[in-house]
Amino acid sequence: MSLIKNIGKKLLGKGIVLTIWRGPLKGMRYRLNQYSALTPLWGVWEPYAQRIFSNLVQAGDCVYDLGANTGIHSMHFCRLSGSNGAVYAFEPIDYNLAEIEIVKAANGLSTLEIMPVAVGAENTTASFTIANHYKGGSLNPNTLGGRILEVPVTTLDTVVAGGARLPDFIKIDIEGGEGMAMEGMRGVIAQSHPSFYIELHSPEQDLHVARVLQECGYETYRVRTDDAIRLKQQKCLLERIAKMDKSFPDPDGVYGALVAVHAARRARWQEGLAKLMVE
Repeated sequence: MSLIKNIGKKLLGKGIVLTIWRGPLKGMRYRLNQYSALTPLWGVWEPYAQRIFSNLVQAGDCVYDLGANTGIHSMHFCRLSGSNGAVYAFEPIDYNLAEIEIVKAANGLSTLEIMPVAVGAENTTASFTIANHYKGGSLNPNTLGGRILEVPVTTLDTVVAGGARLPDFIKIDIEGGEGMAMEGMRGVIAQSHPSFYIELHSPEQDLHVARVLQECGYETYRVRTDDAIRLKQQKCLLERIAKMDKSFPDPDGVYGALVAVHAARRARWQEGLAKLMVE
């Protein structure tokens, strides 16, 4: 993998738009950057997440991508949800937004709406810390990073009240701000019971997210990450979490990444879940 990334950095440089060669995004166009290099072209950019999305997002779905970064997962959501679907890409960093605009135009993604805001617990303006790898960042002041940006923050409840479609699926990867985002979408959860894919970043956030999901009636599954392999010897991609009140380093607790499905809508995702819970 490192060889692929190095080739991309040295030979292709930054800012070239090329066609993805393999994987679920095969045939789509993506703008390479120094952070991603060639890995997206090979279809190996977070492949476990791509497999989950492919099995849970359905034609006609509305998907919210919180922490869209440069838009590669948003592209996937557009392909999966099709012409009757809708994808909202939430991203507050200006240079990431510019790259999302490029991939939107390069692929003719008419169902993609770019939302130039961070998502949190209230509508405000807040300090956003840029991560050391510069493509990411967080509203969480404990996130290690460099410079600080002042960014607009909204809640998903506000977004829906403003006319956005209710989500069927929400992906959250916002570097330690996930608990705040969950608090600002309780109305949305009550209305549409969307399914979730959530990247977790600290024991505090793990337990915050777990508490909201439990209070809202969700069934929650651990994704097979490096931690899950090391602590649980987890073989299948998803495993039901036994201890929602515990976090890392309890092997049965909440950590890494998770998928959550509301009990009232489990039948909708039953087939996709079954495919993810076998070796």
